[in-house]
Amino acid sequence: MTKVRDLPTDSAIVEQWERIPNPSWQFVYAIMAAYGLRNHEVFFCNYDALRQGDSRIDVLSTTKTGSHEVWPFQPEWVEQFNLRQIQLPEINCDLTTTTLQRVGQRVTAQFRRYGIPFSPYDLRHAWAVRTIHFGLPDTVAAKMMGHSTAIHSRTYHQWMTRRDQEQAVAAALARHQVGKE
Repeated sequence: MTKVRDLPTDSAIVEQWERIPNPSWQFVYAIMAAYGLRNHEVFFCNYDALRQGDSRIDVLSTTKTGSHEVWPFQPEWVEQFNLRQIQLPEINCDLTTTTLQRVGQRVTAQFRRYGIPFSPYDLRHAWAVRTIHFGLPDTVAAKMMGHSTAIHSRTYHQWMTRRDQEQAVAAALARHQVGKE
């Protein structure tokens, strides 16, 4: 059974982003939050579409779960966090001399260094729960996260807190009301 996490709210995510003094590590944090990336995946993406005005990024096949396309949830974070300005820190990403795990450990170490009160994976998990609020089908969210729908449902649906349920119900009722007008 997966351990339940106290996931950060969107406002807490923004607040912590503002505290990171280094622009390249701010980018890593923000791209993980907006796109739900694993900590190593940030360094193994094609950002061309994002640079050219699209909101999509392409995770490369060299990652843990292979290539997949991802869109942001919250979409406004692309502009708010200036994510079209790709600024990756210089770390060793040559997989002949390092591993995906070591790349990910660098991200975790930076989170600790900056005193971020949650883990890099908490940003990924918050993204997954956020897609539920947006009404994104689980099959699509799972594909964007690079895993099966069964794993997605088993892992992320159990982290729905009362706050999450209330937000999801309010959003569903609002969509229903709009449909009646």
